[in-house]
Amino acid sequence: MGDFVLHLDGLANDFLPDAGRWRWRYWGQGSFTPMRARWDIAGQGEWHDNTIRLTSLSTGFDQLQYGAMTVTSPRLALNKPIVWVRDATTPSLQGALSLEAGKTVFTSGSVLPPSTVNFSVEGREPTLFQFKGDLRAGAIGPVRLNGRWDGERLRGQAWWPKQSLIVFQPLLPPDWKMTLREGSLYAQVAFSAAQGQGFEAGGHGVLKGGSAWMPDNKINGVDFILPFRFHNGAWQLGTRGPVSLRIAGIVNQVTAKNITADLQGGYPWSESNPLLLSDVSVDVLGGQIIMKQLRMPQHDPALLRVQNISSSELISAINPKQFAMSGPVSGALPPCLVRLAARC
Repeated sequence: MGDFVLHLDGLANDFLPDAGRWRWRYWGQGSFTPMRARWDIAGQGEWHDNTIRLTSLSTGFDQLQYGAMTVTSPRLALNKPIVWVRDATTPSLQGALSLEAGKTVFTSGSVLPPSTVNFSVEGREPTLFQFKGDLRAGAIGPVRLNGRWDGERLRGQAWWPKQSLIVFQPLLPPDWKMTLREGSLYAQVAFSAAQGQGFEAGGHGVLKGGSAWMPDNKINGVDFILPFRFHNGAWQLGTRGPVSLRIAGIVNQVTAKNITADLQGGYPWSESNPLLLSDVSVDVLGGQIIMKQLRMPQHDPALLRVQNISSSELISAINPKQFAMSGPVSGALPPCLVRLAARC
């Protein structure tokens, strides 16, 4: 994991556990090889009779690099001393901490602004307490957090109140050349973690009225609802209804309107828990393209229906030279059956 050096210095006066006084301070540094990081720690505290008090703490890394992500200078410090009263009848634990980090940079070019997590703990002992706090990253947030630790399982909830989509612009890689213009996002998640169980989570996120412009096209009126559950390393999409995507319009060389798609099932998918893409449709070229269902794993071809596509609009979009066509086009793929009335 890496090399390290720790120092502990203190002074004890007639000290026994829960009797007398022991003051201490500690400091050290080391490396954390898996994330290519150097770390340091320093602080002080005391154990006076039945009360353990951590009066100062500062610890952090120069960076944390993992996969495609690099976190700059994350650091944990006390906002309020942590006090543990080891009383036989009325034990208590309380304190407050903050975790601050510089920019988080992804290899794709996305950047999460400098972030801060403030949280407090209150309970009976280090194996039984509740926590609450919030997360902010520049204009993103606050995300409200609360939960409890019972010595075996961590349980909690997170709420993301409705917020303008524009604040997420730094998360889009610059080479996408995409500008977020309007829309709102909110979400709620419940989670738990325990040895043997791993990490589990479930909740939903909602995007309303999203709009994004790029040099060659504009996407307007995006509504996206994502109900999900994560368990045993797998996703269940659409737990109380399907994942729903609705787009009012995409303006490009060809304008598409009223785009719809629903998604429900497991990912990774399996025979016992397939993933279903359904009710896909788009109004385009004066007509409509429809796909009722695509099942994964796939056994049967998905049927793509084309209804009343205007051949004149199609030819205008393709813009060939010395060629003209008019009339509606309808059909199904596969098998292909196209009825065409045209003038060339």
